[in-house]
Amino acid sequence: MSKKQMRFLDSQQPFVRGVSVAARLDTGPVKLEPIGERSADTQDELGAHRQEEHDYADEQQHVSLTLRLSGYEDAVVGSMEASIAQENVFFKQRSFAAQRALTVELPEFPRLERALAYYHFNEWWTRPAFRKGELRDLPERIQSVLWSDGSDYLFLLPIPHPDWKIELHGAESGLTISLSPELEGIDRCRVPVFIVKRGKEPFALVKETFEWARRISGLPLRWREERRYPEALDYLGWCSWDAFYHDVSEQGIIGKLEELKGKGVPVRWIMIDDGWQHVRDKMMLSFEADKEKFHQGLEEAIRRIKQDYGVRWVGVWHTLFGYWGGIHPEGGVAAEYGEYLYETRNGKKIPYPEAARGFGFWNAFHSYLRQAGVDMVKVDSQGAVANFLTHHLPSGRAAAGMHAALEASTGIHFDQRLINCMGMTSENMWSRPASAVSRNSDDFVPGKEISFREHALQNAYNSLYHGLVYWGDWDMFWTAHEEAKQNAVLRAVSGGPVYFSDRAGATDPQDLLPLILRDGRVLRGDHPGLPTPDMLLTDPHRERVPLKVWNTLGESAVLALFHIHEEDEPVKGSFAAADIPSLKDLPEGYLFYDYDLREAKRVARDERIECELGPAGTKLGVFVPWSDRCTPIGLLGKYLAPLTVETVSADEGKAVYRLPEEGEFGFAAKVKPAAVYVGGKPVQLEERTGYYVVQTGSVENEGGTVLVELEWA
Repeated sequence: MSKKQMRFLDSQQPFVRGVSVAARLDTGPVKLEPIGERSADTQDELGAHRQEEHDYADEQQHVSLTLRLSGYEDAVVGSMEASIAQENVFFKQRSFAAQRALTVELPEFPRLERALAYYHFNEWWTRPAFRKGELRDLPERIQSVLWSDGSDYLFLLPIPHPDWKIELHGAESGLTISLSPELEGIDRCRVPVFIVKRGKEPFALVKETFEWARRISGLPLRWREERRYPEALDYLGWCSWDAFYHDVSEQGIIGKLEELKGKGVPVRWIMIDDGWQHVRDKMMLSFEADKEKFHQGLEEAIRRIKQDYGVRWVGVWHTLFGYWGGIHPEGGVAAEYGEYLYETRNGKKIPYPEAARGFGFWNAFHSYLRQAGVDMVKVDSQGAVANFLTHHLPSGRAAAGMHAALEASTGIHFDQRLINCMGMTSENMWSRPASAVSRNSDDFVPGKEISFREHALQNAYNSLYHGLVYWGDWDMFWTAHEEAKQNAVLRAVSGGPVYFSDRAGATDPQDLLPLILRDGRVLRGDHPGLPTPDMLLTDPHRERVPLKVWNTLGESAVLALFHIHEEDEPVKGSFAAADIPSLKDLPEGYLFYDYDLREAKRVARDERIECELGPAGTKLGVFVPWSDRCTPIGLLGKYLAPLTVETVSADEGKAVYRLPEEGEFGFAAKVKPAAVYVGGKPVQLEERTGYYVVQTGSVENEGGTVLVELEWA
């Protein structure tokens, strides 16, 4: 390994020194020595930059490598070329090692104050790791790093490639970037490796860095805004997993739906999770449901579900490989659809990891499901692409083929009603052409294995990068559970689907109803929930501050605070409208409505509100732009109240608001209205701390909506 010092340049000064490179062949490491370097000012489609090229070689092993560093005004892009010169075509051919063939070692970053790294703690999920002052002892398999140097934020992102797996790893000296072909016999490499970008605003910086990586890689990554959110997920759902686990059956589902019907819980979609399929030895035998669990078949069960219980959409679960272990070699699927299956060298059969042939399998499977009445699918185990195909195909290329085949079929049969799951690896994230929803964290687990604290930490922080591309599914939860309130509030700010998985007889509607309207429609924020800027580099699991998660609701916003500290001691903090980046500095300020205290007050954008939370504590509030005449909050029984009110008209003497259903309508006004009408009938006005309340009762206009009129003298 060469330790020749290099310079990483930005517009001001070097910010990384002592970069080094290394290489490994299938026969072991090589000794690279610097043999030359060049630099020049040049320009490309990304802009003017200073380009440095540093050449290395191991003459004995006939290995050559060039590391290219391109320094733009606020970014550095690193790329690499490497090759092995074979002595003779008829001699044994040498190749790069399948894993960590090439590495770039980055030492500690000067002036680093705090850092946030995302790492894979298993094949499918990421979680944040926080550091102060230095990056030593970071975990393996890091996807990206955000840090502050006191004046700016910087974001480091490996650039995905179809034929090389590129990852960051913690190292004694700082960070190592590894390049793995995941195949034997590879003797050439020419790939962009990483990008470091600098900026003042962290949310914009992360997206800008992804945009640069998209342009450099040429991969067809689509932003979340370019993906169509499934209509079904705009409504409340229920999932069978934590209710029945593998013992799911038609009888159990019908019994649960009877309970929900009796309790008035408007579930509009259900997901029949793992356990429904006809399998053996963890492999799929046929497309049909297990006949011991679904005696009359899947079609009859779905007919009953839709006909008798108000359910509009029924989904089923399967993995990216059919089932956990793939397709059973002795089953009917393997016999009939073998031409669309790929057999690994250890005998596993999976849908072909190439779009055209893989589509044949998915089209057949999903056609069967659609004819049975299935409307959508949840597709699990996506991060296991490399587990099946290492030494067969590069995971990036395999994932691209598998996702293209899958989504071609889900588009035809289910109109892209698809929940991606267990797939936060870069090859999954960058390879899905159209689907809009992807799980954003490890599973909700009703026991103590994964507490709410860990679940909230993963979901809030993962959204910083994952939410650029997908609407995050923050997973199901139990309403009859000691952490039900925290889980409900977390889903309120998530911006994604809301669904639960209570066992038979266990559902408590009180933690569901604030999330939805009477028809089951979920009240959703404008984007995936995010940590406030001051939380991005702070670890609320180990520092005594509450986690703060925000979302916007048009011109208004919601802010939720959670106690997720590892110890059961109170945490203290403060918050303000200024913590939410999109809220402008309005001269009139904002009305803050506190759901927990049931109080409202007018605040300036920078006015801080102190807060202390005990163990399992939460706080939820909304900021609404202040209007002197009238500031509507909305239906106070709903967590995202501003989404429940529409201004029909407002002038000096009168304001008219439309509500989607009856309930307590809250508003603030500088002057108390002289008269209030609901549906044209006069009603009394209640005065509370900082606001007024109108009880709309059951007075409705046509279409189920409620009109509230306020008049001033």
